[in-house]
Amino acid sequence: MNEEFVLDVLSIDYKNPLFSKIRCDLLKLMPESGDIGVFIKRVPSDYAQTFMIQNGSELKKQAQKYLTEKEISWQSEEEVKDEVKRLKVLRLSVFQDEISQNPLGQILEPGFRVIFPVF
Repeated sequence: MNEEFVLDVLSIDYKNPLFSKIRCDLLKLMPESGDIGVFIKRVPSDYAQTFMIQNGSELKKQAQKYLTEKEISWQSEEEVKDEVKRLKVLRLSVFQDEISQNPLGQILEPGFRVIFPVF
């Protein structure tokens, strides 16, 4: 995998960089061989375009713009509370995802450092 591919994956649902059900679902499409070409052929058409036309610098600009907007909105205590509630819902959705139910491990391994508070 290269940086461009990683940026393409992260650009999908980039507004939810840590807890993305959409990216969890994409993991199911990756072949065991790790063949990126096969993966891209399996990606639904509404996301496949991301892997074909976007470039890293444009994705970084888009993400930076979003982060700047969030930073401004988080000046309000209510906005911060709303964001924590939203993250709680997203976090739970990842734990409930099929990929997190794998007996060999899950995306958010218990026992590791908890970055966000447990509700």
